[in-house]
Amino acid sequence: EVSTEGWWNGRGWIKPFNHTFEEKRFLDGNLGPNTGSMGSVVTVARSPDRLVRGTVKRLESFLKQTAYRGPVDINCIVTKDSLYALELTARLGYDAIEALAEGLLEPLADVLFETAAGVKKEMDIESLPMSAVRVSVPPWPHAAPSASEIGRPLVGLNRGNLKHVYLTDVFKDGDDYKFAGGDGVVYKATANGRSFRESRRRVYRTIGNIGLLDAQYRTDIGERVDPDLPHGSKDWARLKDWGWI
Repeated sequence: EVSTEGWWNGRGWIKPFNHTFEEKRFLDGNLGPNTGSMGSVVTVARSPDRLVRGTVKRLESFLKQTAYRGPVDINCIVTKDSLYALELTARLGYDAIEALAEGLLEPLADVLFETAAGVKKEMDIESLPMSAVRVSVPPWPHAAPSASEIGRPLVGLNRGNLKHVYLTDVFKDGDDYKFAGGDGVVYKATANGRSFRESRRRVYRTIGNIGLLDAQYRTDIGERVDPDLPHGSKDWARLKDWGWI
């Protein structure tokens, strides 16, 4: 399963396209209930590969008849010879947008503004595997947190690792960061690297340096695309062998 995304400026595609490998199940090994997302790995497609041409590129004539500006994503099941579309999404995808932002060499705000203004033609982004991992606290994803949990501290955040952390259900109390008790998704950690393995190592290093009572997250985000893992499903290598990417 893989998603392919392009950004549309109202007249044409913003280069480059990207692919997302997302995990939605709550627990390692794709066990447990479905969630919005538990983490993603995003890769850049510098030229429209077969997967791009078979998905979002096919919407080009339709998009030209609309006033839409923004990301367009198609999630697919891919086999050696065919792809089967599961879902079309015309919005930001979480946690894929945080992973994509990790590779940007320009502010995400500029990308959003220039896309909305219809002047964006190309993103300034690195061609490295980009990872995002969602960190939450119980009783998420089953229920909303209780009021008694508000104020739980996040320890270890600093100027260095905040560049790779997207705080969500958090408020600031003086210099301290604390759990706000809104939905239970506390933050997303991001990283990139020269390989899938390095990207994974860096994102989990960041999580390991942040203290949060009862923190819960998957520890296998990115494993299914890492060709160096003997137990990985090697989805990335398989797509390359089949000529999709």
